[in-house]
Amino acid sequence: MNLLYSMLTNAKAKAASKAFLTDIQNNEQYSYETLYDLTQSIRHLLSDYKVVKGDRVAFVTRNEAMFYPLFFACSAVGAVLVPISPENHPSEIKSMLMDAKPKLTFYGEGMEDLSILGKQRIALKKSNLPAITGEETLKCLPLSDEECYKDDDALIIYTSGTTGNCKGIVLSQNNLYSMANAFATMYKYQENQRFLCILPFYHINAIMVTGLACVLSRAHIVLSSLFGPLVGKFFWKIVSDNKIDVLSLTPSIMAMLLKLFPSGADHDISHVSHALVGTAPLSKTLWKHFEDIFGIPCYQGYGLTETTTWATMTPMKEPRHFESVGLPISCCEIKIMEYDSVGEVAYTQHQEMDNRDKKVGEILIRGDIVMKGYYNRKTFTKKNFFKGWFKTGDIGYFGKDGHLYIVGRIKNIIKRKGITLFPEEVNDALREHENIVDCCAFGVEDELLGEKVILACLVKDKEQEDVSEFRSYLRSRLSSHKLPDQYVIMREFPRTSMGKININELKSIVGGKRASEVIKLLNIPKFRRANCENDSEINRLVQKSILSGEKLGMIAYWGGGKRSKLNKFDIGALDNIEMIKVSINELMGRKSIDFTLILTDIHVKVNRVPTEIMEAYFAAIQSEAESREIKTIQLSHIWEKSGLDFDAVVNSVNQPGFTEKWKRFGHQELFILQAEKRCSTSELAMVLAKQYFAIVEAENTVIARLFADHIFFTYNDLSYKKFLPKLPTVHWYSHVDGNTKKSDKPWFTN
Repeated sequence: MNLLYSMLTNAKAKAASKAFLTDIQNNEQYSYETLYDLTQSIRHLLSDYKVVKGDRVAFVTRNEAMFYPLFFACSAVGAVLVPISPENHPSEIKSMLMDAKPKLTFYGEGMEDLSILGKQRIALKKSNLPAITGEETLKCLPLSDEECYKDDDALIIYTSGTTGNCKGIVLSQNNLYSMANAFATMYKYQENQRFLCILPFYHINAIMVTGLACVLSRAHIVLSSLFGPLVGKFFWKIVSDNKIDVLSLTPSIMAMLLKLFPSGADHDISHVSHALVGTAPLSKTLWKHFEDIFGIPCYQGYGLTETTTWATMTPMKEPRHFESVGLPISCCEIKIMEYDSVGEVAYTQHQEMDNRDKKVGEILIRGDIVMKGYYNRKTFTKKNFFKGWFKTGDIGYFGKDGHLYIVGRIKNIIKRKGITLFPEEVNDALREHENIVDCCAFGVEDELLGEKVILACLVKDKEQEDVSEFRSYLRSRLSSHKLPDQYVIMREFPRTSMGKININELKSIVGGKRASEVIKLLNIPKFRRANCENDSEINRLVQKSILSGEKLGMIAYWGGGKRSKLNKFDIGALDNIEMIKVSINELMGRKSIDFTLILTDIHVKVNRVPTEIMEAYFAAIQSEAESREIKTIQLSHIWEKSGLDFDAVVNSVNQPGFTEKWKRFGHQELFILQAEKRCSTSELAMVLAKQYFAIVEAENTVIARLFADHIFFTYNDLSYKKFLPKLPTVHWYSHVDGNTKKSDKPWFTN
């Protein structure tokens, strides 16, 4: 029997005219009969492309309505659907497709580089189905249902988890049907009940909670855009306008809604019966706070993509256990494997524990919801099973009430001075603090301790930098050997697409690896070299920007010569600045650079460049820079705001005492040499050199004060560092003549 396709045929038979899905993104509604008809259209299309049982069919999509007709069409012919996120890096998408080797790839909205999808690719839209299948084909060709068995492959979900390493998880017809039935039974899904879907179809949670369980129960799915700032802003309006009965949320979404609506929902949501919360651990504090503010009972579960979502569920009728993840569901078994004397899970001794003794160990699961394995990775699959039990990698215990309690992940366990510590114990303790939004403890290697404990914190008060109150708070709640060695305040945590904290990324950020990667990007290959002064200070500024989420400030002087128009060297130099911005933004995952060019009209004026030439050139530079989101400001404006007077500074060269200062300077020849390049006589060069010295001396302190915590970029080499603002500095070289090896500034090239 084809378990999955029978879901559709049963729904059509019993509720053909009932609403299956309302797509509020495109203002379209689908009945169960429409779902069936669209499924048949796609089946004909699959037949045209000779897709047969066992073939893979990829769909690069976020959460589009056509996912379900495609899913059931694949189920009908025994093909395996492979949903992939268009948000993945092109190289990741290409890697997944190379691994899955789909016979046909569909794509939806948001897919830009179609070349990576292969030649057998089709845009899947309701509007173009008749065109790509042919109306006559629909009328003439009969369809026969493929004989499928419960253990046949049905879905491959690619996931990187919280540590990277993309892997394809193979789920069978029975996995998906059993899980859908478990949700529908535990949470009493009903015909016509409205479920809001704001999560992506490339993740198993949306496919199950607001997908197959709804079809099995003939419920009504309301499909929204993925949750983000815009959906968050209008979330309760969406819920109210569409009379939503059940929400499917993640802890990160709950936290965002509390931030956006601290006093409660701004629309009537009395019709919402409850929310189902998954994909990441739900803390007791967040759970209770959400229920208190919005009045919506929340039920969470525990599971992985490998267990087709939830292996445990929070019962609706029992007393609340906010620290637990609920009871094991009926179609699976869960047991705990204890630790041996050295703190490792004792698989070799097969030391199973009584599931009621509260001893901590690794959680093992077996049953109808456990995956078939990892696609194309037999050895890795075997490694993750023990005598038929799936090794989750999670640490937990059963309470006397039969509820499962999660302690943490094996990979995240910290061994400090030989003592095993569980990060969640530290996290749970600090999350009770009134100024903590979230926190995450982890271990890093340390010569003295083995591993030291670092606690990263998200705080409500964005100005807070002092962690002493957190230290005191934890001292009163934890044993001394569990106390963190270091606290780090951050603005946000790196997360996976489903809201889980990405531990590897977090370690990279806090440990300074990310900052080092940013600094490397300052050495652009198109420059001959980029010498960095005050490397430790540059590192501090970069790390501060990464942890705080604030933009990293950068400034550079931009002078002027005898040209009024831009040339290729100007464009090339601006290209390189833009390259730095784009590269760092991509690395950081956000717009993280605030780059300002200081147009040095004061310096150009000293060099006797005609005003009309200078103004035309700077106007062109300003226009070109701003088109690349590079800010500009004229140096004369800075002088004016700081109270510096050009005539007074220039005339100071004639004041008593200046000659002595000029003699002590020690670099007169360098200034005179530069002035001679732009003067007709040595006498004039001497005057300009002195004036330039007076100007630089006057403005450097001002620039250093106004742009403190900025990185300064200059086209001057290291011999000029004494004449530049006292800021952490990167020395660039704009271009090099192949014959003379001469480096010059863009504005002096012809």
